[in-house]
Amino acid sequence: MKKQNGFTLIELVIVIVILGVLSATVAPKFLGIHSGARESVLKGAVGAIKGADGIVYGKSVIAGRENLERSEIKSGKNIIEAAFGHIFNTKINLKNAVNFDGVDVTELVNSMGDDYTVISFGKWKDTNTCHVKIYQDLETGELEFELVNEGC
Repeated sequence: MKKQNGFTLIELVIVIVILGVLSATVAPKFLGIHSGARESVLKGAVGAIKGADGIVYGKSVIAGRENLERSEIKSGKNIIEAAFGHIFNTKINLKNAVNFDGVDVTELVNSMGDDYTVISFGKWKDTNTCHVKIYQDLETGELEFELVNEGC
């Protein structure tokens, strides 16, 4: 009698079915990691801006400039323009206050004429659905954030 080497067809089919079931249940979990990471980067950028804004506001209060519509605050080697003590919402001011590695910062004007800044991955496009819009309250100077994460 000949000695059998290898696997039978039914054994191979069973292994393929088991691998298919495992990949169908595990793959979505791993595929979601990428989008979760992008969203976390944007949330981290918002947190960094809020922290820097708190520092700038504190320096404005100490200097007695928190009620001025416009002022300048020195932060290390950088000069940060402030509005009522808060970081004035421009690309240059945000970059002077926070290090933005891996994301792009763009200044825009919406259809109502409101200035805002966008933090996104790569160059800004209107179709980008993974970004943060930063607006500024003109009466208080406070920064307001809108996270758009449908396409992360």
